[in-house]
Amino acid sequence: HGATSDEHSSDHPWPHHHHVEMTVRLNSEPSLADGVIDVSVDGQPLIRHENLRFRSSMTSAGLVRNILFSTFHGGSSPNWAPRTADGDFKNDCAYFDDFAIRTPSD
Repeated sequence: HGATSDEHSSDHPWPHHHHVEMTVRLNSEPSLADGVIDVSVDGQPLIRHENLRFRSSMTSAGLVRNILFSTFHGGSSPNWAPRTADGDFKNDCAYFDDFAIRTPSD
């Protein structure tokens, strides 16, 4: 989940929440490329990648041990910085919650 604010948006008054879900299914066997990544936003499918090979062995080294979560507002110059409707720079923030990690048995 995440919330973002745009103080001048009439379509999405703050706080506006989105439900973002990403499912990663590891390949079932080391020799198979049958892994999948699915991403949906507010219940609508957005991205699907199939036929992926994430691991080449069925040892503990081929299991998920860490997760990295990162966000990026965009751009490499002040032109990308959030601004008010008047063009002044402003602070912007997003809140994230309800992270879940599940195994196929969940």
